[in-house]
Amino acid sequence: MNQSTYSQTSRLIHEADFFATQSEHIFSAFMWSISKKVGRIDGQTTVQQTDALNPTSWEFFKLENTTLSRIAQGVQRARLGSLEESYQLLLPPLSLADKLPVDAAVNSVLHHVKGREANGNWEDATQIYMKLLEFGTSPKSSLCPFKMKAVAAVVEFSRSIALTTQIWFQQERDVEKLEKLKQNLLEKLKTSVEKDILDNLQTMYGRQHRLNELEDLISKAPLNNIEYSNPGFLGYTPLHEAVFSRQLQIADNKKYINQGDLLGWTPLRYAVVGKHQDTLWYIYQ
Repeated sequence: MNQSTYSQTSRLIHEADFFATQSEHIFSAFMWSISKKVGRIDGQTTVQQTDALNPTSWEFFKLENTTLSRIAQGVQRARLGSLEESYQLLLPPLSLADKLPVDAAVNSVLHHVKGREANGNWEDATQIYMKLLEFGTSPKSSLCPFKMKAVAAVVEFSRSIALTTQIWFQQERDVEKLEKLKQNLLEKLKTSVEKDILDNLQTMYGRQHRLNELEDLISKAPLNNIEYSNPGFLGYTPLHEAVFSRQLQIADNKKYINQGDLLGWTPLRYAVVGKHQDTLWYIYQ
């Protein structure tokens, strides 16, 4: 290769690297600008946990999402980088905007702990929920779907253990250990749940007509029905919101008919509890 050919080849390589780098910067700027405006990443999310003995060891979680995978592959096909580089362009802005389905990690914890509950292993189950609550209410953790789902799961477990205590008492069984576990959980909830979380929980439990249950668990004062929710934080779909507002004209909402909120309540269940006959007719037609 003569000097002229070598110089021309070097210039073409340099220009190609320059344009590739510029394209990555432009796409990165685009992601940072739209991340707060797009909806949360949907699709199927699977959680792989390498430390099955410690279901709240967050550093051992690996999440895979079908929608995010397709986007990353599209970025790769556009020649904006390798697959790993594509994820590096996508994840930081989506993570900072709370658009990643990280609440699936809570589902993984619940999957492990439900077996302990079913077997009556209340002490182990309580320890796991306490760790979940500790992580979910960390001062460094801003309000997000993960945090809401973690706290709501602990609230529901607290209800379960309170009801079990009542049943055991009626059966004249020893409830001392259960009472101690219940009191530890309730004390932790009352001291660690922040106002923004409580406001969202009030909204959800009010819509479920269970506000008195929440009041018995974590409130230091009577609770009232309020409307303070962020639909993404509580897992509400457009059909949930349509049921609450009684505005059901949008046919596309029906695709959410079987999708639950962060406690698994579907739009149909809310309609039944709220005795919304027009809503039930709309959903079933």
